[in-house]
Amino acid sequence: MLINLASLEGKTVLAFSAHCDDVAIGCAGLLRRIMRDTKAKACLRAVTFCGGDDSTRGAEERHAMTALGCQEQTILSFPDTQLPENSLLIKKEMLDIRDRIGEREIGLILCPRLEDRHQDHRAVAENIWRVFRLALIVEYEIAKYEADLGSPNVYVRLGDEDAAWKVELLLSAYPSRKRHHWWSAQTFYALMRLRGVECNSPFAEGMYCRKLAV
Repeated sequence: MLINLASLEGKTVLAFSAHCDDVAIGCAGLLRRIMRDTKAKACLRAVTFCGGDDSTRGAEERHAMTALGCQEQTILSFPDTQLPENSLLIKKEMLDIRDRIGEREIGLILCPRLEDRHQDHRAVAENIWRVFRLALIVEYEIAKYEADLGSPNVYVRLGDEDAAWKVELLLSAYPSRKRHHWWSAQTFYALMRLRGVECNSPFAEGMYCRKLAV
């Protein structure tokens, strides 16, 4: 294990995403485990940069993050697909969040991968690394058409019940996404099963940690 999740008790866990549904796809299993292992005493905060101007997507995201135990949610209204052009404003939002919480109170930051081929995901990840220097940063993965999945060096082991809960959350909380042919239980189970094979677990989420100081 990378970290003892119970050690996040009393700490803030920040989950950053470009779009509504990114966090739920990439790390819902980890967030559920954090809340369980800390007896819901970690402070989970979610920050989404696109979707605040879309009432449907915003409502879906709030529903999902509430189900994950999120105590505070911020859904901003940056234009979808244009986050790189708004990089300085994104950085400012992150600096404001960091300073308001206090960087030493942040136990874990979750964000997209730097190698993600979606430009919005990359813009979020790049600014995370510019702004947060004291917290542990773990990057989650999202399967997509561009075939940009890598080789994780962090695995969040999930049992059958955790995997089923995550899939049900995705399918029930985001009905507007069902218009995509890939939005299905088979897709979500497939990646979790593959990552489970890689870490001797029924299911898992694959993640990436670039720096770990001990």
